[in-house]
Parts: sequence; C-alpha cells; structure tokens
Amino acid sequence: MKNKIRPIIVLIGIIIIATFLYYSFFNFEFSTQDIFEMMIFPLIIQPLIIILFFEVWRQASLLRDEDKKKIQLSEKELIEKYNLEKILKYKNFSSSSVPIFIPKKKLNIKDINCEIKNEFYQVPSILYDRIDSLIQVHQKSRLFNNTTLRLNNISKNKKLSLKFTYSDYLAHAITNLVADVSVTDTLSVRDLLEPGPKLQTLDIARPSNHLGISCLVITKDKKIIIPKRGKSVSYQKQKYSPSISGALTINGSLDKTKKPNLKSMLLSEAAEELSPKLKLRNIELLGIVRELARLGKPEIFFIAKCSHTESEIKSMINKNPKFKDENNSVEFIDLKNIENFITKKEKQLSTPFKNAILLYLNLKSL
Repeated sequence: MKNKIRPIIVLIGIIIIATFLYYSFFNFEFSTQDIFEMMIFPLIIQPLIIILFFEVWRQASLLRDEDKKKIQLSEKELIEKYNLEKILKYKNFSSSSVPIFIPKKKLNIKDINCEIKNEFYQVPSILYDRIDSLIQVHQKSRLFNNTTLRLNNISKNKKLSLKFTYSDYLAHAITNLVADVSVTDTLSVRDLLEPGPKLQTLDIARPSNHLGISCLVITKDKKIIIPKRGKSVSYQKQKYSPSISGALTINGSLDKTKKPNLKSMLLSEAAEELSPKLKLRNIELLGIVRELARLGKPEIFFIAKCSHTESEIKSMINKNPKFKDENNSVEFIDLKNIENFITKKEKQLSTPFKNAILLYLNLKSL
C-alpha cells in the first residue's frame, strides 16, 4: 500500500508547490495566507479523504475476496465433483460434507478412545515450490503454527477409537485451507491432492487433515450459543459458527500419559472462546464428518449443556477479552427455533455450524 500511495503524495506535493508559486508571482491580488487557505481543501484535505476512502474499500475487498479465493467451488459444485460421496442431509437442508461416523445411541466424550502414533505429516513435494505463495493467500488472516493432530483412522468396534499422527497448522494452511488456489496454469491444490469423485481414505489422504473439534453449548434456558466469527479467522470470516470450535492441537489436548484427550481440548477452547468460568456437562457426540470444501478435512462435533442462563453467559463473555480475538458478536437461539434460524440465515452460516446443526437435528429425529 505504501508503494501505491507514495506517487500520489508526490503528485499532490508538486501541484501544491506549482500552484503556490503561480499565485505568488503572477497574481498579486492574493496574499500568501489567502493562497494557502485556498489550497488546503482542494489540494490537501480532499485528496487525503479520497486516499482514506480508497484504503477502506481496498481492505474490505481483500477481506471479502480472501475466502472466495481459498474456496472457489460452490456447495452444488462440490457435491457434483465428489458425486460418489453421500452428503449430510436433514429434510430439505444439506451440507457439502460427508458423515463418516454418526452414533446410534448416546455416546459421552469420555467414552471415545484416542491413540497417537509418533509420525509427522509431510507436505506433498509437488507443493514445495509454492509454499510462500500459498501462505500469502492468508494476508488478512491471523495464522499460528501449533502442532496439530492429524486423524488417520476411525475404529468402530466395541468402543469408538480415533487414531492420530502429528501435523501442524501451517501444513493445514497450505493444503486444506487453500483448496482452490492455483498452483500451476491449469491445476489447483484440489486438483493435485483431492480431485474426486471420491475422497481418499484418511490413512492415505494427501492434505494435512488435522481434526477440528466443535461443540454446540445449550444454556440453562435451552438456547444455543452462536458466535459470529471475526475478520481475522482463517476460514469463513464473519459467519455463524458452533458455540466452541478449534483445531485439535497438542497444547491442552494431551493427558498425563501423552494420549489425546478430547474433553480437555474442548474445555480449553470453551475457556478461551467463551469464558474460563463456563462449566460444561453431559458432553455427547453428534458425529464426525469430512468437509468437501476443505479437501475432506475431518471435523468432530459434540453437544453439551451448561448451568448458566443467556444473561449470565453474556456477562461472562463481556468480561473475556479473548472472545473478541476471534468473534464479532454472539446470538442465543431457542432450540425449538433453530430450523427457522438456519433457513433465514443460510448464507451467513459457516460449514461447521451447519454440520453441527444438521447432525443435531438428525439425532433428535431418531
């Protein structure tokens, strides 16, 4: 931006000096003060207003265009591209995600077994020369580089078991998060890593595929807490999201035996995103899906109750400065009105939020 503004400032300076010299030497009816005052608005203030307007417009355009550049295919196009997959549905609602596990009965979070293998994900070599340009796509997002847990397999025997290896968030940022960014004249990241018409199985999938974890939190007065994402998040800015959402990382999610602990991770996210005082209970699994938009990235969803009312949670959120780090605002929607909400706000729903609600409605209908 500085390089673009500098020529404009130089040009304004030349005009000001030239005008001042002209009136000083060839028009004796005006004093130096008169000339200066005549120039202030048209030659200084007005251009500065124009520059400010241009910069605000440019920043808004970058914010709006970043998500569109990362994920360019519409929901309909995604479903057509991966036409061998069965997508998540409920009545007339659908999501461009593939359910890979939906519990047939209540399953508490503590009854999910997690195992981790000491292996680290490697970014496909075909992307090595493009890493810098892929990172640059996130110019309006706040990136970090925690070690994440990549989901490699789901075992559904007597107990649900999730098997992980290691990855990191930057690997996610240059694979799953930039699915439709071009890496050659004719091919995108999606074309190279997950071209369809069926997703690769988790154990051989080429994207980073760390597990995302989300939870719908129900208040004491039976309302769902629904944050609206901020401008600096890396995915689906300014859209409604699950009450709690985050990446499964080793920070806060490993127990004393160094095994992943989903409950610890969820409670850590709840404290950071909503309030350290928020107490969750009856945390039950809604399901696990893979998002087509993000190259089959796996996401696990829960629903939980809390012992606080809407007004109490609003007060808690207002006292938590970290809430504003990732969110613009928060809404509370009565459970019985959730279908109306997702109908009216369809274009403002993030994919994870839509997935969470559809999983909830499907389980509720059983």
